[in-house]
Amino acid sequence: MSSTKSGSILGTIASYSTSKVYGFAMRILTGFVRPLLLAPEMFGLWNLCALILQYVDYYLHLGAANATRFRLPYLWGRKEDEEAERVKGTFLIGSLVPHVVATVAFVLVALLGDWETHVRAGVFTLAAISLLAWYHRYLGHVLQGRQNFRPIIRANYIMASLAFFLGTTLIYLFGIYGIFATALIDEAVVVLYLRYHCRERTTEGFRGSLYLSLVRQGFPIMAFDMASNLVRSADRLLIAAFLGTEQLGFYALAAFIFTALLEIPGAAREVLEPRMMQEMSSLDPGEVLRDYFFRPLVNTAHYIPLLIGPAIFVLPFIDIVLPRYVAGVLPAQVLAVGGYFLAISFVVRGVVVANEWQVRALAPIVVTALVNIGLNITVMEMGYGIVGVAAASSFSFVLLLVLLLGLVKRRHPRRDVAWAPQLLSLVWPFLAMVVLVGGLLALADALALNRWVAVALQLFVFAPLWIGFIRLAHGYNSLVRPADLGSALRWVRGKRS
Repeated sequence: MSSTKSGSILGTIASYSTSKVYGFAMRILTGFVRPLLLAPEMFGLWNLCALILQYVDYYLHLGAANATRFRLPYLWGRKEDEEAERVKGTFLIGSLVPHVVATVAFVLVALLGDWETHVRAGVFTLAAISLLAWYHRYLGHVLQGRQNFRPIIRANYIMASLAFFLGTTLIYLFGIYGIFATALIDEAVVVLYLRYHCRERTTEGFRGSLYLSLVRQGFPIMAFDMASNLVRSADRLLIAAFLGTEQLGFYALAAFIFTALLEIPGAAREVLEPRMMQEMSSLDPGEVLRDYFFRPLVNTAHYIPLLIGPAIFVLPFIDIVLPRYVAGVLPAQVLAVGGYFLAISFVVRGVVVANEWQVRALAPIVVTALVNIGLNITVMEMGYGIVGVAAASSFSFVLLLVLLLGLVKRRHPRRDVAWAPQLLSLVWPFLAMVVLVGGLLALADALALNRWVAVALQLFVFAPLWIGFIRLAHGYNSLVRPADLGSALRWVRGKRS
């Protein structure tokens, strides 16, 4: 590869990654502004709409979008333009059909259901955005296939900026209707922008056999992602169904904070997956297992408490900026503890994807999702509310990690690797975190400290003690690397480079 081409690729990656960083920062701001301006019931309604739209956008195509995303650049790279045109036309029409069905279904539900006005408006919004999202995805895949990332990069900035600046204004003026209007305007503006930069026509029509081929190729990836998403989002769907949108509003704030905490381990997974895929053929399986599985697994277990502990200490101060959402503090703390296991499972997921074990991983993930749903319904029926749901979801994260670890252990070709010591290295940090965090909370209560003094003391004591724990662990396990503290904090930057 020439230096000019390499520099161009690196520049594109840097620009694209910067737009994603900007988008994440704006989502953080938006995530706090919306509950500030909306009552919990309205905030819960919007989160339910967004969750439904996520499933509609990501999974209605049955995996055809996943296959199209990879097949178009492959065909254009091989100069097979005619076949690429057939894929374009087939995906355009084939993915439109389920979106039209969904749109009609939303319209019928909105018209025939006995809804309050704001709920009806939300369902109509879902109907409109469903079609816009279909065309947005198609344009994005075509532009990516042509290696034309500049419009996509700018679209990331447009979407994030409109969601925050326009959204804040409209929500302040019109409440929940403002957030519906923002979602529609945001999606429409981005679609128009991408269409302006993607003017090529689709010259081929729909081919049923080709669409089935795309589905067969992409369905395992889609099913794996959908089942994984269900593990993380079933709790919110069930809260909406059993407890209502007000409780969902409280819990949605907890889920948002939980998601933000997992950004760093999620970023690490995105770095590790392609590197593992690249080096699996050239490295000994034992080296791959050590460098791309056990090492990040053990280090994630030791470093994620540096995010979880302070979050637990600081969360009660949410009553200062969002007093109406105090009911979401305890669920957020419980989810943060469960996030320890989900963060580690991100690393295991990297091994599953790199080895293309998605189909084999479906069974443990589906089992986890079903257990999660059953436990969530049980705790709500028993009257434990959203705190019980958070605890049940956290247990499902433990189960997910155990089942995925079992899958990797069974499938990996190396039988001479000592698994037990490394798996025990995942247990000790969790127990130490629970003891240390619980002890500091109990100490503050026993001394009846002012809340500001208590949090300052907790943060001041927790961080150095935990770093000391990491250094102590290094003495017993060479995979624990104290020098990786800086690397851990640079994981997000590594994702963007």
